[in-house]
Amino acid sequence: MVVPAAATRRELLILELEGPREELEICLAQLGDLVTGALEPPAGNGGNPQLYVYLAARDRPAAEALLMTRRLSSTWRPVPKEDWEVNWRKDFEPVTVTAGITIVPDWDTTTNAPILIRIRPGLAFGTGHHATTCLAIRAIDRLGCRGARVLDLGSGSGVLAIAASLLGAARVVAVEHDPDCEGNFKDNLTFNSLPVTPRLVAGDVLEWTDFDCDLVLANINPKVVFPVLEHFSRSKSRARFIVSGLLTGDETRLKTHCRSLGLTARSLLREAEWLSAVVERRDRRPAGPATAAGEID
Repeated sequence: MVVPAAATRRELLILELEGPREELEICLAQLGDLVTGALEPPAGNGGNPQLYVYLAARDRPAAEALLMTRRLSSTWRPVPKEDWEVNWRKDFEPVTVTAGITIVPDWDTTTNAPILIRIRPGLAFGTGHHATTCLAIRAIDRLGCRGARVLDLGSGSGVLAIAASLLGAARVVAVEHDPDCEGNFKDNLTFNSLPVTPRLVAGDVLEWTDFDCDLVLANINPKVVFPVLEHFSRSKSRARFIVSGLLTGDETRLKTHCRSLGLTARSLLREAEWLSAVVERRDRRPAGPATAAGEID
């Protein structure tokens, strides 16, 4: 698992974690928006898995408070000046998301696939190495978005917005509140020959209320997903909503929360301890390009 990042204006620290893989994954999910990048180093001598997490120095107290609840050993160290570029270029490998979709770094000139998504490892989350990104792209591919108006909430690097464009979306709007993501997002657009150019909008997804679209994408922290679903339900939108970034342990809570909002969560996809789902109104009737595609179930 890799969630790359690159040089940043922030003062960063590396949090080296070691322990059971499930604990590492849960810890990474709980750290959520504090994380600017994470790297799984090459396997060592048979010990516990390791994870290197990059965080802003100012967020260390919050991270340490969370670590008190996890069964992990931890060490902090400063980020060497050359650490970002050297490590990401050395360790970044192509990711086969589906039989037809592969994510590659922008410098890769040898990988071939029917659909190549080119991403420069940057400050923004989302390069395809993390299971939540792969699950979201698989859901888009299987649900279909040809001719659809797509809304990508918490777009980060833009990988889901780019995937939607390459898969035939008619319009893509990407919403992101972190200004550090903008440069990486725009760079990634230039690395791909896109039929439709996603439009980046600066905005807080927790305050977003415009769901005039056919398909919503959200690969974000569960703490953010649940309130966003409340806004979605109040909007009366007939769109389908692909949520990712959830742990399998969140499944019951997701279904219960959706029922309370007049929504239903179905078409679940899983990888390891991660989960994605398609959410829609319970009384929904087919309408719009995104509904004409094949079902995931």
